Amino acid sequence: MARSASSSASSAAPTTRWLAIPALIAAAYGAGLLYELAQAPTGCCNLTWPSPDGYQAERLMLQTDPKGNNAAVETQVSREVLRARPSEPTAWLRLAYTDFLAHGLLTPEGLHDLDTSYLVAPYGGDWAPWRITFALINWRTLQPATRRAVAAEADVALDDTQTGIPQETKARAMTVADPVGKLAAALMGITAPQIRRPHRAHQFNK
Repeated sequence: MARSASSSASSAAPTTRWLAIPALIAAAYGAGLLYELAQAPTGCCNLTWPSPDGYQAERLMLQTDPKGNNAAVETQVSREVLRARPSEPTAWLRLAYTDFLAHGLLTPEGLHDLDTSYLVAPYGGDWAPWRITFALINWRTLQPATRRAVAAEADVALDDTQTGIPQETKARAMTVADPVGKLAAALMGITAPQIRRPHRAHQFNK
């Protein structure tokens, strides 16, 4: 009986060792992913292959273009992120912004990118004030559907009173210089709260 128990133990040992190998490989792969995401230089490792590493691209963008003024860098990173996460709203919004940087206004491509950002995320949360202001700056070029999306987002942002989003939305909107955008902000009740009323998105049908 002792011989049988010894035989069972010796046969179990190789099985245990074989089971440990996948765990060690998984741990090494996880450590490599962490390094690639947080520290590795661009092009290193390719551990997410065949999928692109959007997080690494965003990190390197912040290092290369910390002020967000380089349209070429912002465009390249945005497209890399969208290859990894096609429904990432901030990447679509960044593409619209780079279009504006490159041309001084939104071209049809930039308008499409802004529309897509609203399609995948009707409310932006912390970055809603920036997107609303960006839309106000470009208000005269927006289509009615986009204007309604902006007005709907402004409604939610101004009612998000548990955060500082209403205050930031108002402060950013006050910086809009274009008269058309300033009027839109007032009509939405952002800069003229006294005329604010619910369900006002229908004002922007034309």
